[in-house]
Amino acid sequence: MLGVNRFPRSRLFRWMALRHSSSKLFVGGLSYDTNEPVLKEVFGQHGEIIEAKVICDHKSGKSKGYGFVHFISKDSASKALAEMDGQVLDGRNIRIQYANKKEGCCNLNLEREMSRQITKGKDEGDEASQDLNVYHKVSFDHV
Repeated sequence: MLGVNRFPRSRLFRWMALRHSSSKLFVGGLSYDTNEPVLKEVFGQHGEIIEAKVICDHKSGKSKGYGFVHFISKDSASKALAEMDGQVLDGRNIRIQYANKKEGCCNLNLEREMSRQITKGKDEGDEASQDLNVYHKVSFDHV
């Protein structure tokens, strides 16, 4: 199937691609004492940050030892990954990789937003409907 464009390039499809872009990093191996301001300060040296999040246990409120840093640009994320992976932060060697997008049922907010876009008086054959079909095919064929 050479020359066939499987993925339409509508505004909604571009939004989906950007939503799960490589500007978000997973940071593992964090010290349990590392908090969000520290994470933001350290990674902020590599570019502007949208959000720095340390994941905590719901019951105890204590860090689980990992978090996420979301940069404004892919270039900043790439630079941070290259320079920070394996470095020591609060006495621990941290591991960094690009964050994986959530698959399947965990991605309900994205699916709801796309459905909302489609049901705003659009036809079944429009680009948004095609994008939702592609999204379902890509996301749920693995399950």
